[in-house]
Amino acid sequence: MLSDIVIDTNVLVHAQNPSVERFVESRNLLNMLLACATMLCVDEGFNFNQTENRSFIGLEYLKHLTPGSVSFQFVVSLASNGRIKRLPKNAVQQSKKIINQLIRKQSDRIFLSVACNSSDKTLISHDYEDFQIQKRKTLKQKLGVIILAANECM
Repeated sequence: MLSDIVIDTNVLVHAQNPSVERFVESRNLLNMLLACATMLCVDEGFNFNQTENRSFIGLEYLKHLTPGSVSFQFVVSLASNGRIKRLPKNAVQQSKKIINQLIRKQSDRIFLSVACNSSDKTLISHDYEDFQIQKRKTLKQKLGVIILAANECM
């Protein structure tokens, strides 16, 4: 099992919406992660209090996860149990250059940079528009970052 992981907001949104195609695999991922010791990585400054939150990933989670939903409770549970790992949102210069060349959206760059700074360099994402299969292969080769869908983690 991984020691830490970065989860794109879309995976958490899928886990709280039974009408989407990836609901079951997203929900299974959350259940699996709750049952182990894997840490959830976010950028520094994460706080559930929106006025104190300085984390971009935290802002995305607070903006898109419905309070009381399975996904929101998942993040709350990990935070309550000290399983949130706060990492720099900027990758080292060489990695940052590669990320900037390959990834157009600033938000995706942040998730990817946090994954670069994590121990296991793993990002779970259902975004195949910005993280196409070929880009996933290139990012693994050049940065060592593995981008997987929820069902590929189990």
